[in-house]
Amino acid sequence: MGANGHAQFGDGDRTGPPRVDSGYQLVPQQVAGVSNVAAISLGLTGRHTLALLKDGTVRGWGNINWEQLGAGVSGTFQLRPVTPKIAGAKAVFAAGNSSFAAWADGTFWIWGSGGRNEWPLTANTRLPVKLELK
Repeated sequence: MGANGHAQFGDGDRTGPPRVDSGYQLVPQQVAGVSNVAAISLGLTGRHTLALLKDGTVRGWGNINWEQLGAGVSGTFQLRPVTPKIAGAKAVFAAGNSSFAAWADGTFWIWGSGGRNEWPLTANTRLPVKLELK
């Protein structure tokens, strides 16, 4: 439900920017390949989506121009869900052009945007990196 300008529906399609009379889906739709969801997190302005599954795995889709899906894919948009190279997450957070995950053991992982002193990353990273908390 909403707009699909950044491939947020994960249905293999991407529509143009929403307009007053078009570009919106008003009825909720299931995302193919995503089930047993424990939590959903959407990036700021809806650029990418992360789904935390009950088994601790994650699925992501949407805008990927900052590598924010953590699955090693590149390009501009990921039209269908992919699995980031992590497992065992207890919580996920999509924030702007970055993504984060926390584990039960207290470790914290980050991927996506970097290089502008926004986060501890020094460059965009396609795969999750363990953040050393000091």
